[in-house]
Amino acid sequence: MMQDPLKTLCEDPLERRWVWMSLFLAVLVGFVLGLYALSSNIHPPSNVETIDSTRLHLI
Repeated sequence: MMQDPLKTLCEDPLERRWVWMSLFLAVLVGFVLGLYALSSNIHPPSNVETIDSTRLHLI
């Protein structure tokens, strides 16, 4: 049987349950955001250009 890794940090079973639920929700939100980004074809910009500071016009 697997031991609860939070047993050394939290003695109260209710507190451990809240920690597990919050970790689960954080992973679930990340998974949903990842699926949304993939399904909507959202990608980071790939055509990043460098700016030549000598050509900037300062007022």
